[in-house]
Amino acid sequence: MLKPEKFSESHPYISSIFIIISLLFVLFVSGMISVLGNIDNKITFFFGFLIFSIVLILIINKNKRWKYYGFFLISQLKKKEKIIFIPLFILGFMPLLAGIRSNLSFQAIIYLLIYMAIVAFVEETIFRGIILKILIKKSYIKAIIGSSFLFSLAHILNTLQSNNLKMIIIQISYAFIIGMILSILVIRTNNIILPIIFHYINNIMTSLNPSGVNNISNVVTYTMFFIAILYLSYLLYTMKKSLIRLQADVI
Repeated sequence: MLKPEKFSESHPYISSIFIIISLLFVLFVSGMISVLGNIDNKITFFFGFLIFSIVLILIINKNKRWKYYGFFLISQLKKKEKIIFIPLFILGFMPLLAGIRSNLSFQAIIYLLIYMAIVAFVEETIFRGIILKILIKKSYIKAIIGSSFLFSLAHILNTLQSNNLKMIIIQISYAFIIGMILSILVIRTNNIILPIIFHYINNIMTSLNPSGVNNISNVVTYTMFFIAILYLSYLLYTMKKSLIRLQADVI
């Protein structure tokens, strides 16, 4: 019988897709429980992500792979490595420019703070941790593109509530670009903590936005998309030298 690590090495793409299907299955079951049990989907999705996060923690802890997946203290990063994250966090806070919902209750804020922390941990651990490490054995480019494609694919469900095809395409494309940015940053710094924090901040800021699309939200979305493209272009431009330095430390 093949061990999980041996299987992921010989079948990296199948392994990566299986992980995504596992996450989507948990979310599908959460949604079904919400419908059949007439339960608020906020509760079922919360517990769905919570269970998945506990499973991830147990697996990583059992295999002692926290450092392998980039769970290092931020203080261990060099100054240049910290600076390279600045544009990312600017993008993370930018959704605030589109405004804040006025009907947020104290309970809703507490829910967002806890739920988004779990979501950020799960998604970054899966896409920029496990899947990136699986695919990186093929090549850095395949790892970056592959993990980012799966990341954008998993976020298609988030866009189905919109009837604006142009905005759907932009949001999916933005998820892919952000996925590439995060993947490059993790490869360059071997640190997943800052991407988790960014993901957490971005999710909260986006969740605070008023529902519906207006001129302000459109301007913010297009501006974020433009900045992300510039940021990615810079990272890709400087990646060659970084990858050369990393050749001697292939994971």
